[in-house]
Amino acid sequence: PAEPQPRAMMPGQATQPRRAGSPSPTRAGVPRTSMSERILAAEQRLEALDREREVAAADLTALRERAAAPATERRLRTAYALWLCCPFYPAYALYLGRDLHACLYTLTLGGFGVGWLVDGACLPWYVADYNEPLGYLMRAQRRAAARLFAWRTLLLPARWLLVSASCSLAAALAAAALPVKRLEAAVGAERAAVARLVAGLLGATVGATCACRCVAAVRTRARPQRALFWGALLLSLVLASEEARDKVAEEGVAPSLAAVSLSVAVAAMGGAAFDPSLSPSRGGPAGLAARLLLQLGGVGGVAAVAALSFHLNGDEWLGKDGRKKLREAGAQLRTLYEQLRARSLADHWADLRELLRDPGDDAATLLGVARDASPAEIKQAHRRLARLHHPDKQQDASREEKEEAERMMSRLNAAKDTLLGES
Repeated sequence: PAEPQPRAMMPGQATQPRRAGSPSPTRAGVPRTSMSERILAAEQRLEALDREREVAAADLTALRERAAAPATERRLRTAYALWLCCPFYPAYALYLGRDLHACLYTLTLGGFGVGWLVDGACLPWYVADYNEPLGYLMRAQRRAAARLFAWRTLLLPARWLLVSASCSLAAALAAAALPVKRLEAAVGAERAAVARLVAGLLGATVGATCACRCVAAVRTRARPQRALFWGALLLSLVLASEEARDKVAEEGVAPSLAAVSLSVAVAAMGGAAFDPSLSPSRGGPAGLAARLLLQLGGVGGVAAVAALSFHLNGDEWLGKDGRKKLREAGAQLRTLYEQLRARSLADHWADLRELLRDPGDDAATLLGVARDASPAEIKQAHRRLARLHHPDKQQDASREEKEEAERMMSRLNAAKDTLLGES
């Protein structure tokens, strides 16, 4: 920017030279900023305008693509119906084009129960992100850049909890996939623990990258390099001394792995940025069958890694004779299943009714008194029936009749205690 021109001199006015070291003239009492500060402010304004220009260009491209191949708009009421009626599988995420979200939801069993509630609060965001109304990208970019956005601030604790839990789960799965006994026999217990921590760090980075993109977020891209750097920095601090490495080898890698997972989650959430190109309505497979097949492949891959981890380290997890006890538990479950199948649905319904029946009504019916009878009436009815069914009165009866009298006497005593306790 050009410097301001000096004011014109009046005839006969003498110029007053400025002394060396004196402050520069001011305008309206405001001191003049330096040239470097003005250049820096202008560059920052240009960068902000460039970002807005990129978002506006992406918005225009999205509108042109939707005009060329119009997609069916998603309805908020349909998304909420799927969310409410199907909490065990995220059909609403597939409906809104969030395939990675659906896969992560399935692997974490509904976000550990909390993700289902968080998604219910975020469904209006997800629907607007899929439909992309006019000017949506500009508003979403400003909302992502805002420091204190109301809904995001309220959901921040739940989002941090879910991202941290996803990181910890991925880290534990990656660390458990290594054969512990073979590693310890080959390189020693200390190096084996370090190898498991490094594998857990890589798994936590993958989990944080996926979770930051899905959990209470739209068009958010995490920076795995940042998360990996901070996790590696904390890991190097944990393993800085030989005593610390020996302690990790003796006590196990679980505490250190939890600390690394939390640092990776915090770094990933802090480095997440808005990316307008991550549209849920474009970029994925078109057919529902292909999307479901991709979901099945992702879930099956993680299940295969978990099965491999159990095959390699199952004895360490379950302890001595752990596999034998597990097989016995499986046999008991199969026996219970066969017993349930042997009975009819009417029998199960009768058992349920018997379980839910009010014991006070049965006690009153057995003693032949009203539910609100006085203690004197309850005791009198109990004595009258006890004279008839007491085992001492059945001297000449058979063994079966004596056993039936004992059971009846026990029922009478229990009925009396129930009614007297209520009164």
